Amino acid sequence: LNNADKQQLAQKMKCSIGINGVDTDQKATLIFNNNLVIKNDFAEPLKLVIKATTDQILDVSQVKVIGGLLPVGFFTKRGWGIIKEILKGKLVIKGLLTHPVTAIRFIAIVSVA
Repeated sequence: LNNADKQQLAQKMKCSIGINGVDTDQKATLIFNNNLVIKNDFAEPLKLVIKATTDQILDVSQVKVIGGLLPVGFFTKRGWGIIKEILKGKLVIKGLLTHPVTAIRFIAIVSVA
């Protein structure tokens, strides 16, 4: 996705996503509502909460997503590694099962792949 596509995708999201860098003890909330607001710490309510190390966050940013909804990057070696981390509980995405489209859109927005 190019930057215009990412901006359009972000404007479709009307939610807050929390990110907890477990190895840095840093928390942030990304609030999507026509524009993006980033706040330190968590600001409720959160649709998704991501608890991950810096390396895991960087790995997720390498997942390719086609059209904002098709995460083809999960079918790579790196992608399978991310899935294994999720299944082992080492990378936690609270809300993944109840809000999968939001999770995939978020990955598409942060992806550099």
